[in-house]
Amino acid sequence: MKALLRHLVIPLTVFVIAGMGVIWTAQTYPLPFGVLVLSVIIWGLIQGLITRRRNERRGWRVGSSGRDEIFYEEKVEGEWKRITIYAEMLVGKVHRIIDLSSIQFPEWARSREDKIIARIKSEYAPPRYEYDEGDKNEEANTGM
Repeated sequence: MKALLRHLVIPLTVFVIAGMGVIWTAQTYPLPFGVLVLSVIIWGLIQGLITRRRNERRGWRVGSSGRDEIFYEEKVEGEWKRITIYAEMLVGKVHRIIDLSSIQFPEWARSREDKIIARIKSEYAPPRYEYDEGDKNEEANTGM
């Protein structure tokens, strides 16, 4: 019963009260509300353009793809090529554990594995993200 209250009733109540507040504000102050909504839309569009230009300029990008995956994409011969990486989503201070040992590098990325991993780590930096490097750590510890 506690879980039902915590995860369903309270969030639904907050959502309904917030919705009523938004409707009341829109009816009471239509012009400022419209300006605010338009500003948020314009801000989102500008952020999207900035991100797109940055990705085009540097020729690579990373992002989330579903619950337990992230991706690395690189522009190769004018086309975006993708590597999918398993990244377990967590709740708490660490958002994901990224499994670098399971990456299957395609032919276009074979000579640049270290550079690609460094780029992924630059975008998904600790302490919010952790890495499972599997065999690499074991080989370094055993001297193989």
